[in-house]
Amino acid sequence: MQHHRLTKTVAGSRLQLFLYRKRQPVHITITMTPYRRNARLDADRFDNVRARERFLYEQSDEEWYDEDYDNHRSLAGYAVITLCALLLTGSIILGAHYYSEFSYEGFDSYYGEPAVGAALPAQNALHSQEDCRPDGLCGDDYQTAKTAWKYFENNRQPDTGLVNSVDTVEITTMWDTGSSIAAFLAARDFGFTTQHDFDHSIMALLQTLAKVDLVADVAPNILYNTRTAEMVDYNNSPSETGIGVSAIDLSRTAFWLNTLQCMHPKYFNPVKRVLARWDYDSLTRNGELYGLASDQRENGKQIAVQQGRFGFEQYAGKIFHSLGHRTEVSADYNNQYRSNTEILGVTIAHDSRDPRNTGVNNFVVTDSYILDAMELGLNADNRALLQNVYNVQKERWRQTGIATALTDGHINQPPHYLYNTIFDAGLAFTTTTDTGVRHDDLRTISTRAAYAMAALFPDDIYSEALISSIESAYDTDKGWFSGVYENGGFNEITSANTNGIILETILYKKYGALGAQCKSHWSPPQIASPLPYSAEK
Repeated sequence: MQHHRLTKTVAGSRLQLFLYRKRQPVHITITMTPYRRNARLDADRFDNVRARERFLYEQSDEEWYDEDYDNHRSLAGYAVITLCALLLTGSIILGAHYYSEFSYEGFDSYYGEPAVGAALPAQNALHSQEDCRPDGLCGDDYQTAKTAWKYFENNRQPDTGLVNSVDTVEITTMWDTGSSIAAFLAARDFGFTTQHDFDHSIMALLQTLAKVDLVADVAPNILYNTRTAEMVDYNNSPSETGIGVSAIDLSRTAFWLNTLQCMHPKYFNPVKRVLARWDYDSLTRNGELYGLASDQRENGKQIAVQQGRFGFEQYAGKIFHSLGHRTEVSADYNNQYRSNTEILGVTIAHDSRDPRNTGVNNFVVTDSYILDAMELGLNADNRALLQNVYNVQKERWRQTGIATALTDGHINQPPHYLYNTIFDAGLAFTTTTDTGVRHDDLRTISTRAAYAMAALFPDDIYSEALISSIESAYDTDKGWFSGVYENGGFNEITSANTNGIILETILYKKYGALGAQCKSHWSPPQIASPLPYSAEK
């Protein structure tokens, strides 16, 4: 039975009150034992007591309390504690009925479980505790993370805090900015950077995001120069008006900004300032996500366009919805645009909107499902989708012997960017440009997708094949490569997204889904109406 724990410090001891869910008996337990000063979780990575309390409260009693305390408390002390506990109990019982009628079902069903067994305190499901370091990194995780962090050491711009999307190229997106924030958080947590250096990096980034030019005063541009923080076009040339707004990309920045202020609460106000700049009325309409695109027929005028297709639409929609915005259609995996197809005997969900009519591709790739699970957690809606995305790639491996981990990304040869898809406009396992030109001979095994799927399914034999396929796809001086070509050779492109997601995956292995763990959200003040299903009651 799940429960919520309230704690109260009384003369150095703890009063625990376990108040169970609606329609369940209200059960109160009072335990008076001293606070354990050496909890296994390294709480020093958090900035203040509130943050430590929020992460420590999940620990088991054996982890939280010191059993050997009898010689440290006098009988008089316990008499005082008992009297205080009795006085508090009366007020608690009076409030118990109200609490028993209070339902957390909206939050739990929205975020789901912390995902695949990982939860605080740090405990890596892939390894025994004997195989884990004191910092919670297990097996090869430390060296894997160290290699990934090298990319950010090489590509962070100190003046702006922005990180190059691709090695040495001074341009970035809001999607890659989100992945970079995840990398900074992981590096601080793993001890790769000092608090001083972390704070300077984060402060520079937040100051940049708080003052960059916005497209039509709505939201950040799709692209920025990382050195100057100017809006740029696809050639990295300055653009006064910008080229458009991606609500999908913004969702990733929003999620990791929110996670930043959860893990480091001193950044609450700077994060709030950044997010308050965005015009959410323009980004959300009729329960769906909207962005901006330049209409070349009207001299580049920015026009509103619906954004997102099945998978990424739900990932982004759930994030915006968790922050208090009306994206209930985009957030729903069972909305009217869902369709299903059979590939190698596995049911794969996809978007029914025809790209020939809409001009928007409906690629099915791995990324959105692994990120949803690792960040927001698993529930009844996304569990089967993730499992099937894993299973269909496993089945292709079983039938062909080719390890398969498909997503989009840069490659180190023309045409330089490809979508390795599970499904695309009626076809399975295509590798294509965004204009539909096929390059199946350049299909790659995605390093980040392989690593994340192996973390989400640690006990499956296919996960061993995935890790084996990409285990040497790195340069210790540059970071992890984007992938390995199925026909042989490394795709030696290094990027913020690949290395950021690898660091995020190790953070997930240590703590579980941080969105579900934090349960801390900020909603813009202009959004006041109740939502159909609330991220948090």
